[in-house]
Amino acid sequence: MAKQTIASQANATEVAKIKSEISAKNFSADELNSFVQLATKEAQKSLKDVDILTKEKVEGDCSYAQALIELTPKQEKKQTIKQRVIASVDFLKSLTTTKELRNWALQNGMDNRSAFPKFKAALEEIGVSYYGMKSEMIASAAAALEEQIKHEVTLYVDAKASAGRYGICDGEGEVLWHGRFFDNDDAGEQSEAELCAAEKAVWLASKIKEAVGATAIKLNLMVDAQWLTYQDHTGQKGYKLTHQARKFNIKLNVEWLPGTINPADKWTTSSGFKKWSQNNLAAMAKPYINQSI
Repeated sequence: MAKQTIASQANATEVAKIKSEISAKNFSADELNSFVQLATKEAQKSLKDVDILTKEKVEGDCSYAQALIELTPKQEKKQTIKQRVIASVDFLKSLTTTKELRNWALQNGMDNRSAFPKFKAALEEIGVSYYGMKSEMIASAAAALEEQIKHEVTLYVDAKASAGRYGICDGEGEVLWHGRFFDNDDAGEQSEAELCAAEKAVWLASKIKEAVGATAIKLNLMVDAQWLTYQDHTGQKGYKLTHQARKFNIKLNVEWLPGTINPADKWTTSSGFKKWSQNNLAAMAKPYINQSI
């Protein structure tokens, strides 16, 4: 039943009296909100059963509910994301990283799948480009990484979920590491196995980097699972390799080749195993030549 109906059935004199009595008790806003919900339900029930109740009962319930409704603080209309961004325009323009912007969004309840895109759109309208800032940060990090690289390594990788095996070869096609996936490897399905094997190759590149005492290295990762070459955003499975490479300070270059010429392929069905530690890791690193110069 609408609040207007409750108001029309309430006795104005009685409402004023009840409001005076309730106000004297100094209830908090939360307590009043709780009371008004109960009183409104009772008034709605009385209005529904008006034929079997006395006029005084219905009027009394409505008067009590109306008194509480009038005493309850009116909630301010919730601001839109755009309005809240505009209200904080100077502060938001002072932020210089996407992390700072995301933290502000998190603190203001906008860090979710529905609100965050609206937050970024609102930023654009005040002259703050989230994507532009992100691109600049990525470019800056890539340039800093490039300056550190003195070595590179090429690795071929493949996997076969049905056999539960993977294989990793060096740039000359010699096997470096092969065997069965571990029980805790997420490799039960073919695409999972391919990603898991590729992650092992990135990890191996980090050990090669350590073996030559370098702070960074470039990895040319050769795969026959073409989807692993797509790494532009988190929605693509290959992005996990990008994330892992950043963690290890590795410049990652993923290239596709047909499975028929992938030297790692035969090791996905071969028996036995070879440990990664059985290799001269330092010997695998080659001098890096920056082709962009």
